[in-house]
Amino acid sequence: MKKNYKSIQKSTLVSIIMNCHNGEKYLNKSIGSILKQSYQNWELIFYNNNSSDESERIVKKFKDHRIKYFYSKKLLSLGKARNEALKNSKGNLIAFLDCDDIWCSEKLELQVPEFDDDKVGVVTCNTIFFNQKGKEKILYKNDKPKIGLVARDLLRNYHLSLETIMIRKKALFQLDYWFDEDFNVIEE
Repeated sequence: MKKNYKSIQKSTLVSIIMNCHNGEKYLNKSIGSILKQSYQNWELIFYNNNSSDESERIVKKFKDHRIKYFYSKKLLSLGKARNEALKNSKGNLIAFLDCDDIWCSEKLELQVPEFDDDKVGVVTCNTIFFNQKGKEKILYKNDKPKIGLVARDLLRNYHLSLETIMIRKKALFQLDYWFDEDFNVIEE
């Protein structure tokens, strides 16, 4: 049974963080998957990390007031770029989508209501990894994501993918730091 999302849509802004460095290849599809969300109360914080390709032109062709464009004059580590993007977020909830990933159209609609419980800090979901050769791998094919007090388990058995995560901004901002600025990979 579906929950009633009408009151939630009016009150809860989701900030979607998208970092991009020369990501033109899949950018149309990635942003398109955001525009197709059934949950419409979002902003896209698009952080162009000093791209030299057509990324800027592609993102600016989308005429949607919810897309906020930021440009870095110098190339930053991915961790630093994600942190800079987060500083510009206005939403109570934060989601992440890289420019080479896509979302199913109900992703936000299904995750946002889980934050009605004030004890919930992070919500995750399943994902399908795919490549150009048509190979697919479902993250939770046989298992389901853990629920409840699972922070220790998530840290020990890292089985998340960043595009699946939605986090309460208040919980994120209570951390000592967000993304490790020394890394371009495994920064989360």
